[in-house]
Amino acid sequence: MITSRELVLRTLDHSRPERVPRHLWLLPWAEIHHPDAVSRLRREYPDDIATAPVVHTDPPLVIGDRYARGTHVDEWGCRFENPHDGAIGIVQIPLIADWNRLDDFHPPEATLSVDREAVDAYCRSSDRFVLSPTLARPFERLQFIRTMEQALIDLMERPAGLGELLGRIHRHYLKEIDVWSGTAVDGIAIMDDWGTQTALLASPEIFREIFKPMYREYAEIARAAANGFSCIRTVGSPISSAI
Repeated sequence: MITSRELVLRTLDHSRPERVPRHLWLLPWAEIHHPDAVSRLRREYPDDIATAPVVHTDPPLVIGDRYARGTHVDEWGCRFENPHDGAIGIVQIPLIADWNRLDDFHPPEATLSVDREAVDAYCRSSDRFVLSPTLARPFERLQFIRTMEQALIDLMERPAGLGELLGRIHRHYLKEIDVWSGTAVDGIAIMDDWGTQTALLASPEIFREIFKPMYREYAEIARAAANGFSCIRTVGSPISSAI
């Protein structure tokens, strides 16, 4: 019987795996409100894909619980307000409201202090396909820094500071992916949610112009580290079959 890691690799290689690999991604809300159903799903259909632990030698500063009711400040300094336990909050107050304050903004260098030995030990101990926990998300990070509404306006109006802000975000994610590509993880995960329930959040033209080149650079780092092979998983809504 093949391992979960081998199953995922055969799938990526189009080598006729015996079944489709499984990965159940849930918010804690589901576990809070439907614990029996979640437990049954995990028991009957265990995951083939796992996420490496986030272990830092210099832990980033965060405040509050990301999934708890109340206020959570993430490692970038973005402030999320969450009205429900088990869900993810939203940013109502922009981290950068005035472009004149852009020089005060610095990405969190502490996220680069990955404990590679701890991560590699986890990967060696697992027979599942292990993804990095880093989530390069330039589109969403722009929303977290400027608020969702203002970020979408920025992409249309192109204020003078937008290019510099996106550049700083992107350069930091390049560093993160480079660090994680140096560990024993099997794949690099990136995360951007491009759609609502009914439509795209931004046009395919904006995606191709601004964000697709960023994704290409992330993939190039992973491929280089893996000697020509890498798995890039995009978490979130489909962008468009035409892109």
